[in-house]
Amino acid sequence: ETVSGGVITGGSSDYAHNDGGGVLVNAGGTLTMTGGSIVGCSARSRGGGVYLAYDSATGKSGTFIMTGGSIIGCAAQLGGGVYVAPECTFAMATGSNIHNCIANNDGGGVINHGTFQMHGGTISACTTVAFGGGGVCNKGTFIMSDGMIKGCTSPDGQYASSGGVRNSNQFTMTGGTIGDPDNENDASHVYNTSSQETTLTISGNAKIYTCLLYTSPSPRDG
Repeated sequence: ETVSGGVITGGSSDYAHNDGGGVLVNAGGTLTMTGGSIVGCSARSRGGGVYLAYDSATGKSGTFIMTGGSIIGCAAQLGGGVYVAPECTFAMATGSNIHNCIANNDGGGVINHGTFQMHGGTISACTTVAFGGGGVCNKGTFIMSDGMIKGCTSPDGQYASSGGVRNSNQFTMTGGTIGDPDNENDASHVYNTSSQETTLTISGNAKIYTCLLYTSPSPRDG
């Protein structure tokens, strides 16, 4: 299926379906977004804007390809903008935008347990209330070759250093930008935990204008 325009707004999950306030991509499904907007949607649990589902019984997983359009002002406990379940894939490219989304726990913009490919686009002004990864909370495979993460925040204290990206698995950055070079106060920091699974590889034209921190494992890492 393809979404090329229009607006999905005000959607919310219910007691029977706690996930995917705006869009739920079921296991085995693929949705391509080339335009339009998902605005002001919320989920009781995961994926205020978009939730990608995985079915362990069948091995099928959801895929979301975002080459245009916006996810704006969405909210959830986990993954205010997007929740990527294990084995699922979320890819965004130039012309796509995740903006002003919020999570009560991890992943204001995106929480990833599967594969997140950022080949362009912008994640901006996203935040978490209690924990980490204002822009992206990565617990799977995150590949960033282009695009920008900026103006994102996480709360003061232990998680303040993960406003941009909280990484506790595999993060490969070959291009793109984290932080705003025109704003020295941008809090989109990168917090790389030292759990056993964690790797961070930076090469090519990748630029990080904010702090890059390595920390000791905590009970939430991994």
